[in-house]
Amino acid sequence: MIDVAQNIADAAIERLIYPNGILKEPCEPNCDGDQKLFKGIFARHLSYLLPYLTDASHILKYTSFLQENAILLWTADRCELDGLFGLFWNNQSSNRCNTSRDTATTSSALDLFIAVAKTKQQVTSSNWVLLGLGNCMDDKNNSMPNFYSDNINEITCRTTANEDNGAVAYDYELRCDGTGFCRIRTLSDRSHTPAGFGYEDGIASNVTCTNKKALGSCYLRMN
Repeated sequence: MIDVAQNIADAAIERLIYPNGILKEPCEPNCDGDQKLFKGIFARHLSYLLPYLTDASHILKYTSFLQENAILLWTADRCELDGLFGLFWNNQSSNRCNTSRDTATTSSALDLFIAVAKTKQQVTSSNWVLLGLGNCMDDKNNSMPNFYSDNINEITCRTTANEDNGAVAYDYELRCDGTGFCRIRTLSDRSHTPAGFGYEDGIASNVTCTNKKALGSCYLRMN
């Protein structure tokens, strides 16, 4: 049954989307009250599926999908006059207070945000475990040497960390504007810097804690 659920999820996020990967309902812009709820229902149940998955690539695929949708919805489709959210999660209009917003579209948006809030504790794999929120540090709040890259997705960040034999941990920050920052804490020297990454010196030799910085998450290598 998990395979069936995963196949449905894959089909939805590959076909029921705008070109930039944001979820859409085929009835848009002429959806009835029930149809306006469907995207939120899908997001909620995708978060229910996550704890049963063991494949790290799918876990990251689904969590990244939810997070990217939530960021754009929050920044592009929230009416500041009343706090309601519209029908279009991919809102390309400068009008965030369009007539599509109502209790149904806002309920759908809240389902998405709750789903995203749950994903932080679910992004784990056989090789990496979530140490906590914030950047990776040691007991003295010192930083390890690291490879870093700006404007990168978490799947690429983790894949690069997997390929670095000296990687001890990595932290990833998904910013409010949708860009991501990856920092791989490593015992490898500068000559092993991956393509597209910079190198930064540090004095710590291990990772034991986080600095609790908002938006960031530290993952510790387990083997």
